[in-house]
Amino acid sequence: VTLTVTDTYGAQHTSKTSIQIGSKPIAQILEPPEGATFAVGDIFTLVGSGYEAISDSPLSDTSLSWEVRQHHHTHYHPFLDEGTVGNNIQLSPAPNPEDFDAATNSYLEIVLTVT
Repeated sequence: VTLTVTDTYGAQHTSKTSIQIGSKPIAQILEPPEGATFAVGDIFTLVGSGYEAISDSPLSDTSLSWEVRQHHHTHYHPFLDEGTVGNNIQLSPAPNPEDFDAATNSYLEIVLTVT
């Protein structure tokens, strides 16, 4: 892209730069690690990071948005509401299953979005 600026006296300055469109930032969940297990009543903390894809520059904690879903059988319930912003978010206690059958197929899904 080329930008040319002209003042009221006719003086001009031109500058060129490249713009890349469509590169999404990169999200990384640091805690809890993938595959971590928990027991009812456990306390755990959500820790993540975000980086600009092109420049590899770190993003602030306010760019991190979390959601935690409590899955069982064929559906899920929100455990942490979508759009919870920040980092080092402590969740406690880990939830109980709805019933005995749900104890065999319950898990938490952690979703991190970086903007």
